[in-house]
Amino acid sequence: MSSSLLKGANSFASFQRNDPGPILDERTPDGDIDMTMGDDDTNMDGQTDSSSATPDRLIIAIDFGTTFSSVAYVRLNSGMRAEDVGLTNVVCINDFPGYCPPPGAFEPRQDVPTELWYNPDPLQTRDLHDTAGTLAESIDNSPSDCEELSQYGDSQGEELVQRDSEIQQDERGDADNFSCQDWANSNAMANGRVQYWGFEVQKQLKMKHIPKDHSRRIQRFKILLDSNKETNSVREDLAPVIKNLIKNKLIKREEDIFAHYLTHLLLHTKQKLQELEQLDQDVRIEFVISVPAKWSSKACRIMQKAMREAVRGAGLGDQASKSVSNLFVISEPEAAATCVLAENGDSIYYGETIVIVDAGGGTIDAVTYKVARKTPLRLSREVVDSYSELRGASYINERFAKSLNIKLKRETYLEKNGKTITSIVEALTSDFELSAKRTINTKRNRDTLSVYVDDLKPNSQRNFLQNELLLTHKELDMIYMKSLTGAEKLMNGQLELAKKKKYSVTKVILTGGFAQSNALRSYLQDCLLEQKNLDGGNIDILFPDISSTAVVRGAVLRALNKEYGPQRIFESSYGIQVNEPFDPNTYEAHKGVKPHTDKDDGRKYVKSTIDWVIKAGELVPNGKKYIRPMRQAFAKNRKKLECTMKLYVSDKSHVSHYRVTHAENKGAELEGSIVADMSFLKDEKRIQPEYPFPDSSLSSSQCYWAVYYDIVMTVEGRNLKYEAIWPSSTHPQSNTGQQKITAQGQICVAAALRPGTA
Repeated sequence: MSSSLLKGANSFASFQRNDPGPILDERTPDGDIDMTMGDDDTNMDGQTDSSSATPDRLIIAIDFGTTFSSVAYVRLNSGMRAEDVGLTNVVCINDFPGYCPPPGAFEPRQDVPTELWYNPDPLQTRDLHDTAGTLAESIDNSPSDCEELSQYGDSQGEELVQRDSEIQQDERGDADNFSCQDWANSNAMANGRVQYWGFEVQKQLKMKHIPKDHSRRIQRFKILLDSNKETNSVREDLAPVIKNLIKNKLIKREEDIFAHYLTHLLLHTKQKLQELEQLDQDVRIEFVISVPAKWSSKACRIMQKAMREAVRGAGLGDQASKSVSNLFVISEPEAAATCVLAENGDSIYYGETIVIVDAGGGTIDAVTYKVARKTPLRLSREVVDSYSELRGASYINERFAKSLNIKLKRETYLEKNGKTITSIVEALTSDFELSAKRTINTKRNRDTLSVYVDDLKPNSQRNFLQNELLLTHKELDMIYMKSLTGAEKLMNGQLELAKKKKYSVTKVILTGGFAQSNALRSYLQDCLLEQKNLDGGNIDILFPDISSTAVVRGAVLRALNKEYGPQRIFESSYGIQVNEPFDPNTYEAHKGVKPHTDKDDGRKYVKSTIDWVIKAGELVPNGKKYIRPMRQAFAKNRKKLECTMKLYVSDKSHVSHYRVTHAENKGAELEGSIVADMSFLKDEKRIQPEYPFPDSSLSSSQCYWAVYYDIVMTVEGRNLKYEAIWPSSTHPQSNTGQQKITAQGQICVAAALRPGTA
């Protein structure tokens, strides 16, 4: 059996091998269409055509951070114009399970730790359900399992998540009868092992009867998607943890971690939306995800797939599943700048050069842009090289914990009732993160920190009071300083690079969770007092009102208006696997290759080559179609005529005609496949056996079945649809009737486009 591209004299139509096919379905003069799923009546500028009724839209944005993540949304009722939506209409998800506000805190947290806890002992977790309050059982399809879980919550409307399977959902009940905590306890599963997430991880660490096996806890795993050398140390630290999780069958592959976390995040988002009556059956959902400016297309693809799994896992319905296949991706710096401009319309101007310092929990990133457009805000490509440092706010926690460990290591009398010095310090560090960390300002010499330690005995030499440990200003300065100087180094580096390239920076935007720190704000403000830009002017620094959610709120606003985004230039290549007729005179890739003689039609082929249909760097308008005529031969006694098409992706631009395993195709990955059953052609006598070609090794009397069909790849927005269509438009079999789609698949290609591309 051989499936091959039709070529040269052996095809019966003048098909040009490198012709990408006609550009069809160009719905607007520039070939672009609005990319909001389900918004057939929404214009490119985000305005709704009031002449026709459109469903309500629910735009949900996710900022997946290294140490904290957040979700925001806005609902546009039918007839509501996108330009009428402001930042005050954007709502952040809160009330995360396990969060206990520190004394005096009245505002709920709008972000949640990006942490997971894998528990390899489900029986232990079952015993601890009443105390931990977070049990979620692994569910098979058996009724007994469903009955067992019903004791932990209202079974009506409850959704049970099973890895690598479709969701089993009971639609009989009213979701309003299902409490927040019930939904919070409905965790995603990995091979029957319970997971905890977010603030619940901190709760696990404080439980005296939970083994403090840190191979179960995983944090900073976003950095697994970062290929920069600056973050190598974190990936090296994570490697044994990932290996252990796979060994214990808690995950199948590294990428599962992202899907598991996002599933938890979306389950909680769903429960809150249902409480607020925002998630009804008719609403159309669009998902938005923000990504670092330096992420590769491959990293974005992994997040794409994780989002698809999470949407399915959270049971968000068909309207959400369709939306995630058309995911909108926005860069974190542009989203943050969009938020700042929305907060203060006079803060950013067309043509000025700005530095965005994204101070997160893991990394601090600094990027420099020119403002390409003010309304709506659009940024140019980076005008100088961007840089990162592993100096984020979580390293302040590490230094805080190290300081406490040193101070308390001799206080062994504190180790009782299952507590250890390590567990005590972990709990104190968690409390520090949620309370004093943001308010401390190392610029103020009088700032000290009193840490409550139960049963601590007074010791004046060690700054111990009864139940109280005192950190001096000097100690706080040491805890904070490396992160402060790291941010300064990155900011100054961007300012110097901009000057060298004759760009005059007028503003620095400080965003990210660490940007809420009084210490960091004061420190960078003082640094900029000593700086002048290329024109000799001052450089201002801007802070979003709530820095920790600036990215996610800005992402919602950016998704409302996709006009004036980057050109639709693909940064990834997409190709199909084919068996090519052996032709070393035409193709350099065939020289020196031993051809395979196909037993069905007796012809020589180079097997399993890749025809790179879309190449990285290519401008691809919406609606563009690529047609590849195909031929597949089958032995005459073959019962089933099945044609398989495999789709490959790579972040490089490759030369076609080389085998999949050739060095030229290094980096290519299988992205999808379809199988078209063409047996009906034989069974319904729509085709007749074919006799051998002159170059065949078969005798002239040996006939076989041959199916001529087209592989049609269509770019629709941020989707790539690929179909097997019979008959081929270039073969006489096309006279036998209307073309029929015999198999089809679809992938999201948002990761192949620059963030912000419609």
